[in-house]
Amino acid sequence: AHKEAMHRPRRFQRASFGMPPWLEGPVRRSRGYARRGGRLLPMSPFALLLFAFFASAPAPNLSPPGWWCRGFPRKRYGSFAEVELLSQLGALLCPEMPLEEMFRSFPGKDLPDWGGHYLSPDLVLWGVLKDPEAALFIEYDGFYRHFEPRGVAADRRKTRALLAYAPAGSRVLRVSHEEREVDDLAESLVISSWWPQHRKSLTASLLEVVQFLLGVPSLGLRPDLVEDLKRCREKDFRLSEAASLFSCNATLAGNPGAKLAELKDFLISRGLGEGEVAKGLGLSDNEVAKAVSRFPQLLGYSIGENLQRSVNWLKGLGLSDSEVAKAVSKYPQSFGCGSVSNSLEPMVSWLVCIGASRLDIKHLIRRFPIIMSLSLSRNLRPKMQLLRQYFSLADALALVVADPRIFSYSASRLHERLALLASREQLVNFSAALRMTESSFESRYGVQTCKCLHWLTFETFEVLMSVHSVQDIQNDGLFGKKEFKVKASFNWSNTETSGTQDMRWEQTKKLEIPQGAAEGIISLWSLGTIKDSKVASYSLDTKKDMLDKAESFFGKKQKLKLQYKGKTVGTLLITFRKRGKGEGDIGDCPIDGIDEDSPLLIDINNAIQEMVKKKELQPLQKGEKLDGERKIAVLAKTLQGDLREIDLEGTEKGKVHVRTIYCNFAELKGDDMKE
Repeated sequence: AHKEAMHRPRRFQRASFGMPPWLEGPVRRSRGYARRGGRLLPMSPFALLLFAFFASAPAPNLSPPGWWCRGFPRKRYGSFAEVELLSQLGALLCPEMPLEEMFRSFPGKDLPDWGGHYLSPDLVLWGVLKDPEAALFIEYDGFYRHFEPRGVAADRRKTRALLAYAPAGSRVLRVSHEEREVDDLAESLVISSWWPQHRKSLTASLLEVVQFLLGVPSLGLRPDLVEDLKRCREKDFRLSEAASLFSCNATLAGNPGAKLAELKDFLISRGLGEGEVAKGLGLSDNEVAKAVSRFPQLLGYSIGENLQRSVNWLKGLGLSDSEVAKAVSKYPQSFGCGSVSNSLEPMVSWLVCIGASRLDIKHLIRRFPIIMSLSLSRNLRPKMQLLRQYFSLADALALVVADPRIFSYSASRLHERLALLASREQLVNFSAALRMTESSFESRYGVQTCKCLHWLTFETFEVLMSVHSVQDIQNDGLFGKKEFKVKASFNWSNTETSGTQDMRWEQTKKLEIPQGAAEGIISLWSLGTIKDSKVASYSLDTKKDMLDKAESFFGKKQKLKLQYKGKTVGTLLITFRKRGKGEGDIGDCPIDGIDEDSPLLIDINNAIQEMVKKKELQPLQKGEKLDGERKIAVLAKTLQGDLREIDLEGTEKGKVHVRTIYCNFAELKGDDMKE
């Protein structure tokens, strides 16, 4: 009866008056926490005297820790089995804490190797370990996907994220029904399966968890909690009625009916009638199930965290309630694209920068709400840059405002049809041609012309472009020496160097050559106070100059003749390298810990080749890694010479010369250090 009554939800105030653990149980029972036959036991005079004595002692600080306060209770749970087991376990380990507080989500955007906006452990408790600030996370891995390789990797990543978020001394316990390989950072427990809402089998599974907790002292449970668990194991253990009721009333993430009802209530709260909502949603239970199967993330959206903020933001743009309700019902995935400040506002700022009015933005969102879920960096901006190769900025903007579905087509489709229509001087028919099927487009404009574009002659590949210097260019201006930079553009993929005055860069940039990029433009720009001006440029044919001459092009320093109005005005020294095993391609990195796409890898490979030629280093075998003194020698060779310091904004701050020497550690002490 004592254990049963302890499961009543109320605020977490364990031992709110300072007393030793051995008196906590008697006083708790004397204060009416125990029930017998449905009535409270009266407080005895002895217990009253003890209470008055210990109430005068200073109360310990038992306020929730900071990491706990940064979280919030979640409203949905993964499965009924998860909430049925963990609610009973939470009521057993921490009876004073409300059950709904144990199922929490925490901010996870800043956690390394996590990537999600929120981190949601299955169950989390505080105050149950010897360290009162530490957390105990309990994960239930009963679903079959937890035993697949991807599921195991995801569980390991979540374990690392949980321990990175919580303070030192926190522990992770993973409960499953089969043995599997888990990392050493979490404790693993295998328990028997139970039937849903079957008290006897669930009790047996809970006792297996209790037995495990008592048999692993390294978990660091509080001594008084250990004694309570021993009494539960030795006496007749009974399930918590409060936890059973909690699990029966829990809203599961996979319940389409509950999600639809919540969505209806939200739309009605926005001022719409039930008839309008029913007409706007127009979904039967079967259609909801189909929508969930096509877009499962819909079930994880929160009314308060996703829909409410997005709807308020849309109404600020001038959309009516009915237009907002239509957008929510038809394109719910658009409201899970992240916070307003991280996704929606940057999109509007970009549209304003390219000249869109408030009315244009309202028209775009009203006609094509799914634009709110499209990536600005991977979709909207690259496709607009592709349109600007064939239209002016004003014409391209007018085109997408009139037909915003342009952003829903693939970049390859856009590029192919733009190039063909431009060659036929029929860009005025672009919107209509874009909507045509492949067969209709080919029969209308001719398939032979499509093939001559070499669209499918090569796949997208990445290169590292090393810009060395420019020769024969005057850099004297009216106010002293000018600053110059180099830009490279292959369709929507582009990059540029930082500015320099001595016409030498020695900078390496990563550049993607997209499929269908027939040519690339390498240009030299003069930096101005108001705007930059193009000095000269060079057109590089992707197939003819790069791919067909791969052996003599990649990995070799090229001299590109920069031209302006048909006249050569300078020579740009530049080197292209691409990933692979061919001549001039970048091989595997021989030193661990270096990004394989970084410019440092190029300098390391060059230093190794130079040291091998001078017989300072033995040739490396395929896949061989450098370590010890050989690694130090290669790094020393790489980092010596003239280095250029550039700040985070790309501005050059000066040069420094580095020389590396070999010496003993003792020579770095005393007077020898100066020499």
